[in-house]
Amino acid sequence: MKHTAEVVEYKKLSNGQFSVLIRCCANPSTDSWHTMAAEVLADKKKRKESISSAMLRVAKQHEDAMKASEAGVEMMGESKEVDI
Repeated sequence: MKHTAEVVEYKKLSNGQFSVLIRCCANPSTDSWHTMAAEVLADKKKRKESISSAMLRVAKQHEDAMKASEAGVEMMGESKEVDI
């Protein structure tokens, strides 16, 4: 399934750290903060690499969560007789 990850917020944590909030498919339950050193955020190439890998991680987590939800629904009603 295709996912769309985007940066929806950013904040300065300190002079040396900045963080961006990444969200997948406009779903707030996927929100994930990604923290970068100031020198990473300041460098366009480093920033793009850092955020791209974080977006991939968030999209993968979203996909896994969707599959887990489907699996949860599928197992409803399962039972097993157990001898004690």
